[in-house]
Amino acid sequence: MVPVQDPTGKVGFVHSQYINKTTQTSPLGFSYGTVNTPSLNYRSGPTTDINTNIVGTLNEGSRVLIIEEVKQNNAYSWISGPFSAQEIRDSINAMPNQAGQQISQPVTSLKVTERGESGRATRMEANGTVIQSFRDALRSVFKEGGTRSLRSTKFEVEEMGNFTVLGAGGQKVSYPQANAQEAKLFALRGGSEQVSAVTGNSDQFVMLARNGQVRVASKAPMYRFHGNGFGHGLGVSQWGMRGLAVEGYDYRQILQHYFHKDVKLEKKL
Repeated sequence: MVPVQDPTGKVGFVHSQYINKTTQTSPLGFSYGTVNTPSLNYRSGPTTDINTNIVGTLNEGSRVLIIEEVKQNNAYSWISGPFSAQEIRDSINAMPNQAGQQISQPVTSLKVTERGESGRATRMEANGTVIQSFRDALRSVFKEGGTRSLRSTKFEVEEMGNFTVLGAGGQKVSYPQANAQEAKLFALRGGSEQVSAVTGNSDQFVMLARNGQVRVASKAPMYRFHGNGFGHGLGVSQWGMRGLAVEGYDYRQILQHYFHKDVKLEKKL
């Protein structure tokens, strides 16, 4: 999958087979490509899942900026989002356990504050308020398209709207800002090679660090989750166990298949 930016500045993911890379490059060295199929949907994440938001549609021949290549979401690694500050706030406030600790303002800070031994998130805070959730249920707080929970709690939170712009004379402007709509910010557009204003709260743009690291940022607070794994983190595939049971294996054989080292099965009364 490749994240691309269209001439209007929108960023989305498409399968690389639908983009023909050209020999032209942007002022920052990114390659340009053209769409080779009619009506190509581009999505908010590296997946073709129907629950992933469709950012827009690209016509055949459309010119896009190719940002980088990433793996399509799978059981080992995935990206979910982006979620707006309002979506994060509303998702948290909708939790039954969050009653009495509601978050009144859109979320401008979302952090993992504690992790378990396996590196999975066990405690999170939004705007400094603890998200009241059972450990594994944290993945159910944030839903792709409002329906699909995060695949696991082994994730990092990317605060896309958290960055600092260095201007002339050493002046610095830090984001997020209380009113991002009124803040002035300019960036190169994907297909135009012209500098233009980032006008919308949710507009995204590409940042290139000195070390070559690429980052997609947003003018207003937005969040993406970069995660690993698919499940509860117990080391057992639920569908794999079911498949073995259908094949006729008993519970001892199944458990010893997954937990085959230094494990002793005992009956507890």
